Amino acid sequence: MKQLIMLFVFAASTTMVSAQLQNTKWKGNIDAGGSPLEIVFDFGSDTLTVINNGDGSTIETLTYEAASADSTVTFKKITG
Repeated sequence: MKQLIMLFVFAASTTMVSAQLQNTKWKGNIDAGGSPLEIVFDFGSDTLTVINNGDGSTIETLTYEAASADSTVTFKKITG
């Protein structure tokens, strides 16, 4: 899961700013021990919730802050 979050942080930091993330949902698949797991990145105004789309459980919760001046997104893990 840590690799997934790091990959997402890299992609987000190079292409998006806060206004583009707020109140959006991003769906994707990860390889979770050999079987694909469908997840949803649910961005609120300052919180990112990573959800298992199969059963609706929360995998991780993070806060985020985006700086538009240098297109940097910073994540801080809260739970998960």
